[in-house]
Amino acid sequence: MNDAVTLYAATCKVYTRPASELKKVASKAIAEAQNIFSNISEGYCRTGSTDYLQYLNIALASSVELHSCLLSSLLAGQITEGQFNAVNQILYRTENQLIKLIESLQGNSNGKELDSTFAIGAKRTSQHKIPI
Repeated sequence: MNDAVTLYAATCKVYTRPASELKKVASKAIAEAQNIFSNISEGYCRTGSTDYLQYLNIALASSVELHSCLLSSLLAGQITEGQFNAVNQILYRTENQLIKLIESLQGNSNGKELDSTFAIGAKRTSQHKIPI
């Protein structure tokens, strides 16, 4: 989760004060970066493995959309290669963590519900960490 939040912050830095022609892609890129960690968080609060996996897959799809925004911005000369590499490095790491988590959950679920100790309304402590 930390990398997903770091990814959002790095994306915001790249697209801060965009030129008028970049506003739409900047808005989309920032939204996709936010969608990644939002879907990880929302999925974590679900009790069933099917729901959790669905949200993780949505987060993974958002990462692909973010990569498309970054790549098109780079190829159009709207961001520098350094800016692209800074965000893409975090994005690559986040995508790989998501893929490993999805594969792990798919391997462990075998059609069963996840054993969840999370309770709605429970006080969150440092022990209730969101994976990634």
